[in-house]
Amino acid sequence: MDLSKTMTIKEAATVWNDPRADFLERWGEMFNLRLEEVTAEHMMEYQTNRARETSQGIVDVELRALTVLLKDVGLSL
Repeated sequence: MDLSKTMTIKEAATVWNDPRADFLERWGEMFNLRLEEVTAEHMMEYQTNRARETSQGIVDVELRALTVLLKDVGLSL
């Protein structure tokens, strides 16, 4: 299955052929969004909430993973 802008984050993470896909698990749990629905506000909300659970380094890696995935499907923030 190819990546699509209409996939949810969780769906895309299962088929994305990139080692960073593992860093999208928490995204899929927090947001049931299609990739085309992700906004900068979601990124900020994720960063704020996730920082309460883990280190800033992990949060940064997870943010970067989603940013690269969005770029791979032709989206950007």
